[in-house]
Amino acid sequence: PYDRYLPETKFSITIDEFYKLQDALIKAKVKSRFKPLSRTKNHKCQVLAVANQKGGTGKTASTGNIASCLATDPTFGRMRIGLVDADPQGTLSMYYAPHRSSESHETPSFGDLMLNDFTINDGQQRKEIISKAFRNTTIPNLRILPAMFTDRQVEAAMHTKIAKGEIQEPYTILKDLLEEVSDEFDLIIIDTPPSLSYPVYNALMAASSLIIPVSPAENDYDATLNWVTQLPTVFETLTAVGFEGYLDDIKFLITNYDGKNAANDVIDDLCYTFNGSVLDNKINTSEAVRVCARNLCTVFDISSILSNSKTASSVKGLVDNQTSNGGGFSAHILAYLLLPPSYSSLIPSEFL
Repeated sequence: PYDRYLPETKFSITIDEFYKLQDALIKAKVKSRFKPLSRTKNHKCQVLAVANQKGGTGKTASTGNIASCLATDPTFGRMRIGLVDADPQGTLSMYYAPHRSSESHETPSFGDLMLNDFTINDGQQRKEIISKAFRNTTIPNLRILPAMFTDRQVEAAMHTKIAKGEIQEPYTILKDLLEEVSDEFDLIIIDTPPSLSYPVYNALMAASSLIIPVSPAENDYDATLNWVTQLPTVFETLTAVGFEGYLDDIKFLITNYDGKNAANDVIDDLCYTFNGSVLDNKINTSEAVRVCARNLCTVFDISSILSNSKTASSVKGLVDNQTSNGGGFSAHILAYLLLPPSYSSLIPSEFL
C-alpha cells in the first residue's frame, strides 16, 4: 500500500483482501485462532494518550508503529483503531493522510473540531461531522483525525475564545468529541505535541491510559522528570472538571534504545524512581526507524523491512509479550475492552 513512497515495495495482496480471505475462512468454519474482536454493549472504547513535554522522545513514531501493529496483526482481533493527531506539526498525519492539505477542508481537522470551527448543514448531525473527520487510511480498520497546518493557531485561538466567553469548558472538548464516536473504535490513540498546552490537557482528560515515551539519555530523563513533576498540578485542574483517573498505572515506554551502558544506567534510574511503571519491552533505535521516518510510514508498511526487522519485532513485543509487569500494554487495553469499565486505579500514588 505504500508503493507511492517506495516503488520497490510490492505486496501480493492488500490488507482489505486479506481481511476478506480471513472472513471467508471463518464463514467456512475453517478452524482459526485469529478472529475479529467481539464487543458487547458493556465494552467501552479505550483512549490511550502518548505524551511527554520533551521533544524527540519518539512519541509520533511510537504512536504510528503501535497503531499499525495493533490494527494489522490478527492476534489482536482486527481492532478498530482511531488515531488523533493533536500535534500541529502534523507528522503523524503525513504517515496516514498525506494528501490532507489538498482536500480544501472537506472534513474538519483536529484543530477545527477543538475550536468548533465547522458547519453542520441541514439534515446533518454533529456525530456525522466528527465521524467523517476521522479519515480512512490504507489500513481498513485504522482511521485518523489529522492535523492541518492551520492547527498551529489552536492554542492562541483557544485563549481568545476563553477570554471572550465562547468556550466554557476548555479541558473537556476532546473527551466530548471522542465520546460521540466511541462506538466506532475499540481503541483511540492520541499523539500529543511536546508542550503543556490545551491540546495536551484535553488529551490527558480524554484518556483512559497514559504512555510517556522517554529516550534513555540523561538530558531526556531530566526533562521528562521535570514534566512529570508538573502532572500533579495538571491532574488537580482536571479533577475539578470531572477527571476520574486512569484504568491502569501510567506507563513509561523506553524508545531509541541502543543497548549501551549509558542507556541502561538511565533505565535503572527510571525503574528505581517509578518502580513497576516502566514497560519491560523497549523500542530499539535502528536504521529501520530512520528509513520509515524518511518515507512517512511505519515498520509494518515496508515488505523488505518486515521480512527481517528487529525493530518490527520489538514493537510487536511491546504490545504483545508477557513481561514481569503483566504483559505488553495491549494486554491491559484488551482486558479493559473485554470487561465493564471500573476505575480501580485512579491517579497513581507517585503523582499525588
